[in-house]
Amino acid sequence: MESRFSYTLVGLFVVVLAAVAIGIAFWLYAGGPEAYRQRLYYAYFDESVAGLNVNAPVRFKGVVVGRVVEVGLAPDGSGRVRLALSVEEKAPIRADTVATLRMQGLTGLVQVELSGGSPASPPLLPPPGEKVPVIPTRPSLVSRLDTAVTTVLANLNRSAENLNALTDEETRRSLRAILANVEASTRLLAQQLPLVDTTLRNTAQASHEVGRLAHRLQETAGTVDRLAEEIARAGRATTGAAGQVETQLAQVGAQTLPELNALLMDMRELAATLRRAGERLEREPGGLLWGRPGPPPGPGE
Repeated sequence: MESRFSYTLVGLFVVVLAAVAIGIAFWLYAGGPEAYRQRLYYAYFDESVAGLNVNAPVRFKGVVVGRVVEVGLAPDGSGRVRLALSVEEKAPIRADTVATLRMQGLTGLVQVELSGGSPASPPLLPPPGEKVPVIPTRPSLVSRLDTAVTTVLANLNRSAENLNALTDEETRRSLRAILANVEASTRLLAQQLPLVDTTLRNTAQASHEVGRLAHRLQETAGTVDRLAEEIARAGRATTGAAGQVETQLAQVGAQTLPELNALLMDMRELAATLRRAGERLEREPGGLLWGRPGPPPGPGE
């Protein structure tokens, strides 16, 4: 009985010790006293969350600040995935914080990565009528790559379809006709090469002659310009000479005309004297020899 009782005590002690160890381990894994200062956030994703499990770490710029406590579909029936995140209150979750899914190396496991949270941004508040704040999300790198590859494949598929549409029988006949026309044109051009060479030489000679003619016209234009300058100088000289002659004539007229007027007056007086003398000679021919008779005697003389 004593051995059986001692085995019971030992077993009970082992069970209690194991429970305490498990409790301590769970307490340490959950973050110890800090686990009681957590805050709940929601994050909605349109992409697949394959590889993301409950208790997956939530990191802020690489630092673990919480864990995923729930993974499920959104209750509004939109088909999105809603994640419930338990994050430390001291983590800077603000209005510009963004949540992204990120794969952990090559393990295939996924974690939640938070970024943003600048000090100038206001704190993240719950939507109107809700109690839990919602962290905005953006597509993960894998999702973006998948979208880009899908777009590229779709473009390649459309290009292949367009290429197939261009290579039907009618298009091939048109291409063969175009190639035949190009070949005929090339042959005709090869036959016309001597004529083209001659034409180019004649064109070069004509260009040389045109250049010489332009040079001569330029020289002629220069000569004409010089002649025009000489004519202009001669005209200016003629104008100056005419002005000098006019000035001299004015001076001569001013000096000579009064003398001519006086001479003409003297000539008039002389002509009048000669006329009176002629009349007197006709009346008294002897007067030229005897002189002018004296006055007749008066009474009693």
